[in-house]
Amino acid sequence: MDDLKQREQYHEAEAKRINAGRKPKFSDLMRNPWASEINPIRDGYFVRQISTGPNAAYVFTDRKGKFWETSTKYAFFIDGATSPAPAVVQMTDEQKLRLRSCIETGVAFDIVSRTDADVIISASGAK
Repeated sequence: MDDLKQREQYHEAEAKRINAGRKPKFSDLMRNPWASEINPIRDGYFVRQISTGPNAAYVFTDRKGKFWETSTKYAFFIDGATSPAPAVVQMTDEQKLRLRSCIETGVAFDIVSRTDADVIISASGAK
């Protein structure tokens, strides 16, 4: 078996292990393991899935207006790489709309969670 095939199998198995059946939701932070550590599109925020089947892909964003596609076979949750049970944060509909607006308009923002039920979205206005 060639080296590339082994790496493909390894990355796919690692993604399955880390994700543990979890499906991405809007704004989940995920990683493309094929991208190097200095690659600006290594990590991204999940926007949507654009296809299914063997060529399935996710659309990611950097929250600054850039979007790209990553294979669903290899992408994994970054929080899952370090913790087996990722935190779940509840957001109100108003907070979700504000977050979506920031991502769609390219406005930089931070998400600060004070408790599992209290989320603050802070938009800096920078693009």
